[in-house]
Amino acid sequence: MPDHPTTAPHTTRTLTVELSMCGQSALFAARIGDWTWDVVSRQCGLDIHRARTPDGDPTYLAYTYFRIRGSRALPVLGLRLGDEVRVDSQAYSCGSQSVAVLHRVTPTAGSDCLYVENLNRWITRARSDGGSGLAGAAPLGFTHDHLPRLPADRSLRAVPSAARRAGTLLSPAPAASHLAAPPFTTTYRIDPARDLNAVGIVYFASYFAIIDSAVLAFWRHLGRPDHAFLRRRVLDQKLCYLENAAPHAELDLTLRLYTLPDEDVLDITLRDRTSGRLLALSTLDIAHDDPDW
Repeated sequence: MPDHPTTAPHTTRTLTVELSMCGQSALFAARIGDWTWDVVSRQCGLDIHRARTPDGDPTYLAYTYFRIRGSRALPVLGLRLGDEVRVDSQAYSCGSQSVAVLHRVTPTAGSDCLYVENLNRWITRARSDGGSGLAGAAPLGFTHDHLPRLPADRSLRAVPSAARRAGTLLSPAPAASHLAAPPFTTTYRIDPARDLNAVGIVYFASYFAIIDSAVLAFWRHLGRPDHAFLRRRVLDQKLCYLENAAPHAELDLTLRLYTLPDEDVLDITLRDRTSGRLLALSTLDIAHDDPDW
């Protein structure tokens, strides 16, 4: 992934890393989600929190693809409590019902950055039965023609459909000879007390926590210690949302671990346990230079 494609991001903020945005990946992802909504409000001419369709129905900006890229010097979970960071952000036009947002997160006491990209789609409820029954619906006041467009080789619009067809976000997929263990499947039941957002849909950042729980279960299955999991250095994480899980759903998460010369690559699928529907795909690149890892 090349650096942020603009040298003059439209929105800049400087902040201190707080308890609510550091530690595990769901906390950091949630804060990025707040930044994303703020950027779209600022750059697209509407109050995203009060967005309505032409018929007056609420419409929400939902995530369809989310990527956080770090490095060995600054891994994805490398921000620490009290760090001062600068966040440069820019929205990009993807048509009338979608928008891409890129963020560059730069600690003031360091030379490396975190890069974030996400693709977002406007949705509204077609039915009132929870996570299903969602339809695309752009809100009144959403302007996008003035936004820059990502170059064709950086466009995010094709990522979800390509990932669904391939059944993975890995491109190219590692050779079978790099598979370090048989595929591992664990089950997770959606917890309405923890996993739902304010409108009754499974919160996008909850998927990061669900994936981390599955990774921890896999690591224990492999006999690896919990302290190694807590010290993991994630270099890159991708998450593609294909369908939302129902508030009462049980999920099957299947993990495949590939060992490459410098890192471990986890390829993860999330399916509805009852129907078998593919709900999400994720990949994690994890440095394995820790002897306990």
